Amino acid sequence: MPFYSLDGSSSIRHILIKHGRAAGLDASRLGSHVLRHTHAARQIDLGVRPQVLSDLLGHRDSESISAYVRIAPETLRNVSLPVPA
Repeated sequence: MPFYSLDGSSSIRHILIKHGRAAGLDASRLGSHVLRHTHAARQIDLGVRPQVLSDLLGHRDSESISAYVRIAPETLRNVSLPVPA
């Protein structure tokens, strides 16, 4: 099978949309940025330090990582408060 380089994020987006539709996903946004957010949220759930993740993602400001913390479900479960009975 011939392999070729991806020319940009639109190539990845088209691949994700194609496979997403085949899997029955009805998502309004599928693209390389979704993969980035998913990866970041998973790394937070696994306990990667925010500074390390920020460096890995190439952020200039380590506070930029807060967007990913909001979508990290395991981390959110750990900081949730008990509901009074």
